[in-house]
Amino acid sequence: MPLIRACINEDAVHENPDGEKITGSHIHVYRENNRDSYAYPLSKFGFNPTNMAKFLGDFLELCSIEKIDIIEQKTIEE
Repeated sequence: MPLIRACINEDAVHENPDGEKITGSHIHVYRENNRDSYAYPLSKFGFNPTNMAKFLGDFLELCSIEKIDIIEQKTIEE
């Protein structure tokens, strides 16, 4: 299983070493000799960050992390 990290930011722009630009939220996958310089759109992995609890569960599964209970907390608007 490769080293993976997620960047959740719809305004993000990432340029891969090969010049490809990735806009919006994305996932970095470690590659030999390039560390985690390469990013891929979340859609490549079937992810949608609009439901963060589901995204987190799916991301943990991708990383082969044992399933944990995710409790979604919402803030109260005043």
